[in-house]
Amino acid sequence: RNGCRFAASSGDEIEQLGNSFNEMLDRLDELNRQQLAAEIEIRNAQLTAKQFELNLLQSQINPHFLYNTLKTVQYMVHVQDPRAEQMIKLLIHLFRTGISKGEKLVTVSEEIKHVKTYLEIQQIRFSGKFQVDIHLGEGTEKLYLLKLTLQPIVENAIYHGLELLDRPGMLRVEVEIKDGLVVKVEDNGNGMTQERLSLIREQLKRGGKAESIGLFNVHERIRLFFGHDYGLMVDSTFHKGTRVTLRFPYLISPVIEHSLPREGLPPDVER
Repeated sequence: RNGCRFAASSGDEIEQLGNSFNEMLDRLDELNRQQLAAEIEIRNAQLTAKQFELNLLQSQINPHFLYNTLKTVQYMVHVQDPRAEQMIKLLIHLFRTGISKGEKLVTVSEEIKHVKTYLEIQQIRFSGKFQVDIHLGEGTEKLYLLKLTLQPIVENAIYHGLELLDRPGMLRVEVEIKDGLVVKVEDNGNGMTQERLSLIREQLKRGGKAESIGLFNVHERIRLFFGHDYGLMVDSTFHKGTRVTLRFPYLISPVIEHSLPREGLPPDVER
């Protein structure tokens, strides 16, 4: 662009006009650089979000879960357990609903339905080792949240909290409206030591690689989609249990305006 600059040394109005023209070109160059930098930043964010989405979808097809479930079905078929067909149908339904059709947001009702299918399979596998309590607060069923964010948290609670428990287990999922949409997944399993809890909290806070892949992927997807005021928090007491709290904005529509307040919307606000 330097070749387009106006060069004059007459000291008159023409030179002043030329200098103004040059300043305008400099400003345009700066705006172009800023626009290019912004486009690159947006593109990088989109690629990062896509990578986390792929990681999450991969985690949905947990090879251990699939292997163990198929082994259970194989045994059921061998002993002619009539529940074998039910298990296969549940597994097909689970993966069918988990396949992305392009939608990023689903209703609480749809997400809970997916979680219930997963839990039905696990209840059969573990022969009622733990009880399940799902409570949806008034007005939450038709609100929207990010798809495939609850099942990984429930899965984490089972494998790390309830599977090896030597006492009756309890898994509770509670959805409520409180400064946005809040979902709590709580178990009475083995819990975490204070050191491990502090490590996980720090990893969730700073980003990057983390030990708890399921928690990290869900947390990052929520933050990338809605902003850093949303995501998940972990509380745990060793030998008593763990509670994961997920926070979303208040959404009555899958269409999100960029002006969505970070703190979410109160229930009485219409969009």
